[in-house]
Parts: sequence; structure tokens; C-alpha cells
Amino acid sequence: MIILTNFINIPQFFAYDLGDRNLLYIAFACLCLQLIVDICYLACSFFVNLNKLIDKYK
Repeated sequence: MIILTNFINIPQFFAYDLGDRNLLYIAFACLCLQLIVDICYLACSFFVNLNKLIDKYK
């Protein structure tokens, strides 16, 4: 799962004590964005499959 691998990597970002804090915030924002996209993708695929099942049994 894409979601799990990204969240496992978060502590590594914190472990690197980057002088530039903005880079850390950008990386964290990207991970959050990735999570949102993954959730939307899962929800969409779920509803598409649900509609296919409903049409199949009509």
C-alpha cells in the first residue's frame, strides 16, 4: 500500500536534521497530500466497483 510506505518514511525525514525547516514542511505536506489522494482514489474505486455490482444484479 502506498499510504503505509509513506508514513513509515516520515520518521526518517525527522531524523535528518535538515538546516532548512521549510524542506521538512514541504516533505510533510507532500506526504499528507499523497494520503488524501490515496484515500480519494480508494473511495472512487470502491464506488465504481459497487456500481458495477449493482448493475450486475439489477
